[in-house]
Amino acid sequence: GKILTAAQKGEPIPEGWAVDADGKPTTDAKAAMAGTLTPLGGAKGSALAFMVEVLGAALMGSNFGFEASSFFTGDGPPPCVGQLIVAIDAEGFAGSGTFADRMAVLAEAIEGDPGARACLRGSREHFTPLDAAAFSALLVRRATLTRDWQLFLEKYPVLVLPVSGELPFPDQLDLKDDASFARVWRAQMPQVGIPFMGLPGLTVSTGLVGRVPVGVQVVAGRYREDLCLLAGEAIEAGGTPPSPIDPAD
Repeated sequence: GKILTAAQKGEPIPEGWAVDADGKPTTDAKAAMAGTLTPLGGAKGSALAFMVEVLGAALMGSNFGFEASSFFTGDGPPPCVGQLIVAIDAEGFAGSGTFADRMAVLAEAIEGDPGARACLRGSREHFTPLDAAAFSALLVRRATLTRDWQLFLEKYPVLVLPVSGELPFPDQLDLKDDASFARVWRAQMPQVGIPFMGLPGLTVSTGLVGRVPVGVQVVAGRYREDLCLLAGEAIEAGGTPPSPIDPAD
């Protein structure tokens, strides 16, 4: 996001962030967009990036990062990237209760991040242990929903949804208390359900409420990121403010 912002503003990026299409270090944000980010953590970061490519692309039979078309333009074919979802049953290890308790201890140890503690407290009520039958039923339900959406999107290729169930919240509302976290959680369901079904989505700014940016979420069928980008481009052509917008208090 920061490189995209710099490219839009015509500003340079710090050294060490990215390389250009020829693999050479660059501070030119637009050249970086045509290249790639440098790995975090040097050699160890490169190894982590390699494993992501192995698990998310080679194992899935999808495009590697260097083969996929851009998510930021409508040029070329769909990116055809892969997704790997790993489900771990805590009952097969220390048990779900022990896992939750140990995670609470870990969160409490993160003194400088109250958001981690608030998120853990708010998420615990949504944590439900699943046996093999329940997990299988969940996958069937996901497949059914995904099929229904795919059939709908075959008739209506692009769908415009709210980004959230509410207008933008005050900053750090989710850290205030458990009720505020639950409010934010419920409002963000439009952002949770779409990726759950493996559908591409794109958020586009449509204006301001005071100094606060608002927008819409554009959704298309699987592997049709190109339609999201084309629809987003059409919306922005209507005169919406440039995005991203610096957050306001």
